[in-house]
Amino acid sequence: MVAVDVLNGCEAFGNMLAGLDPEVYSGTDCAEVVELLARAEKRSAGARLLFAARAAECRAYKERGYSSPATWLARTSGVSAGEAKSSLDTAVHLAECPETREALLAGEISLVQANEIAR
Repeated sequence: MVAVDVLNGCEAFGNMLAGLDPEVYSGTDCAEVVELLARAEKRSAGARLLFAARAAECRAYKERGYSSPATWLARTSGVSAGEAKSSLDTAVHLAECPETREALLAGEISLVQANEIAR
């Protein structure tokens, strides 16, 4: 089972975001939130990619009724199968590029940027 703190943290973050109303914040505050969320989004995408790659490696997609990891990831992430496959390929390249992997997980670069760098 996934660590309880990971599950609880993700759920708490999602609930907090769902309860936000941008109308009650100043423009400056909203700009700061956008910058922080962009970084969090990049970090989340990186973590999702690494967990997806491990799930694919372990063939967990089959337990969920999918014939391929790309199909599973596409359905789960709401992207095309081609984009999901490209993401999974990026994960393989990241294993050979630890600095790029670190930058992605730190939210310094996006998944698209990581893919370009790693290739």
